[in-house]
Amino acid sequence: MVEINDIPIITLLYQLYATFHNSLKNFPRVERYSLGADCQKTILAALRYSLLAASTNAKLPGKKSDYLRQASAELDILKLLLKLARDCHCYPNQTYQQLDSLTQKAGKMLGGWLKSIPNSP
Repeated sequence: MVEINDIPIITLLYQLYATFHNSLKNFPRVERYSLGADCQKTILAALRYSLLAASTNAKLPGKKSDYLRQASAELDILKLLLKLARDCHCYPNQTYQQLDSLTQKAGKMLGGWLKSIPNSP
């Protein structure tokens, strides 16, 4: 069984979700249930794929790297959605910088993890 608190990427994505969730309260109503909901779903998908990768058997590096690539793709989508939300004035620039910083850290962690898996392209 994987202990969630022992996995830095899971902790970071959890923090990213909590930070975004707090900012969602200030979203304009028209964006809260569209763009805001898409951002939430994307963060949760990245979290889910990261957790799946962490709990995948070490004997299955191909499956683990697939999960990590999916998590990385979700983060790339999230970066675009967060920038779009900033440009639509859904939150202040300071909030965007905080969210972007967390997203960048998560991307670096995923990239490093992916490179550490043998036989991953």
